[in-house]
Amino acid sequence: MKSVESVFDIIAEPNRRAILSLLVSSQQAVGEIERQLRMPQPTVSKHCACCERAGFVESTVDAGEASLTAET
Repeated sequence: MKSVESVFDIIAEPNRRAILSLLVSSQQAVGEIERQLRMPQPTVSKHCACCERAGFVESTVDAGEASLTAET
């Protein structure tokens, strides 16, 4: 279960909201998120890690490429 504090921490950050918006419709590779949002890889990774720790996304690695899926 997500805590209220985690929910507010995640949605308060515009980049995290943008990442979650992309993931609502479909699974996305981290590289695709970088391209769509025009953010550098370290920034995307940092925000994705925060979202994953809070339970908003789940990551998988296939053939060396990380993908993210929104948790429901």
